[in-house]
Amino acid sequence: MWKKVDCSVQGRSHVKDQIPCQDKTFCYKDHDVLVAALADGAGSAKLSHYGAECVTEYVAKDFSTYFDLYFNSGDGRTIKNKFFLKLLINWTN
Repeated sequence: MWKKVDCSVQGRSHVKDQIPCQDKTFCYKDHDVLVAALADGAGSAKLSHYGAECVTEYVAKDFSTYFDLYFNSGDGRTIKNKFFLKLLINWTN
């Protein structure tokens, strides 16, 4: 049985400057797979907290769905390239 805790904390300088926490975490459990994803939002991008939130959810769900394929692949570079291409296609549609 899996238990999870995830948390992101707004830094002091972000509190002072009223900038939202740009770091995001997302945990997803499906059947016997639990995936935790985290993103360090780009501090220079005004809306990076939205991007970090979307990406962590997408990554966790995709990795859960295709876990066996990714885990059993002998070629991590090809899997990585296919994953990023899939991510870009989903974001542009």
